[in-house]
Amino acid sequence: MAGLRALAARAAPLLRGVAAGAEQRAGAQLQQRRGAADLYYKPNPQIEAWSKRREELEYEFRWTRSTIASVLIGGIVVPLGMYHFIAYTGHLEDEWNGRETGRDFMWSASPKRAAPAASPEH
Repeated sequence: MAGLRALAARAAPLLRGVAAGAEQRAGAQLQQRRGAADLYYKPNPQIEAWSKRREELEYEFRWTRSTIASVLIGGIVVPLGMYHFIAYTGHLEDEWNGRETGRDFMWSASPKRAAPAASPEH
């Protein structure tokens, strides 16, 4: 029994250290940690103003002629122009390689049809 008391007496300071470390870690988790060892921080007013306007853009936005033009050009004209160019180059390659192009979207109203096969007469 005496050996057990001696072991407990030797382990008590170690256990108090572990408990104190746990308390310190719990307290540190509640504090804000900064990356550069708590260096002084002075906010830049221009950057803060830009950040505030960026966060509140949906409240300040208005439809005007220029915004409508930007949406139409960027959302309709540019994608259709890209499709038109890609389809055109694809059809050119088909023609150069002797393949039938099929129905040409935005190029012609009727599809190109192959000549009908000759039917045997009886």
